[in-house]
Amino acid sequence: TGDGDDLIVNSADYELALLGNRGSSGVNLDQAYLRMKAEGVNTIVLDTAGSSYFNGGNVGIGTTSPSTDLHVLTGEASTSFGSVYIKQNAATNAPTLYLHQVGQGGNNNVNQGLLIKLDGNNNGTGKAIRVISTNSNLNGGVDLDVFTVENRGRVGIGTSSPSDALTVSTSAVNGGVTVSGSTDPQYFLNSSGGNQARFKINDATP
Repeated sequence: TGDGDDLIVNSADYELALLGNRGSSGVNLDQAYLRMKAEGVNTIVLDTAGSSYFNGGNVGIGTTSPSTDLHVLTGEASTSFGSVYIKQNAATNAPTLYLHQVGQGGNNNVNQGLLIKLDGNNNGTGKAIRVISTNSNLNGGVDLDVFTVENRGRVGIGTSSPSDALTVSTSAVNGGVTVSGSTDPQYFLNSSGGNQARFKINDATP
């Protein structure tokens, strides 16, 4: 109950858990520290003024049977923020979410990097992926749809409602699609259904 007092749980061989101050002097006396061990090795550490970690197996939120390192399960109706909400609350040039897989994987068409699976029973116009940008210098702070992938596979660039397999929409005077490369670019239009491939400019008949 005083400065420096800790609550320690031991087995016959090892310390199992400690709850107390994170240090023996200064402000550390007023900052809590919890550690849990397995055979003498820290597996869970909660440090109110330092690094905290779980290193003893899978972690489940909303489930008692996590199937991976971090398993979040929710049965409630989702909000506009989704089940997991990550917010970078300061100006930065660093990414808010960084996914990095190391090693020499990716063989034999396996799923690697980012896999998104959606189960639904709608008309397929729901958004599997939607990227929105807000930039006061470009669009006065109004949300701008940058990239959209619908459940049915349609992709939109500059629109949240693609009308074809790929729809590109831009309000820029010189906006459009640019194809470039180190060699002469080539363009192919191929129709597997036997019909001729066509270009359509503005509302002219192709």
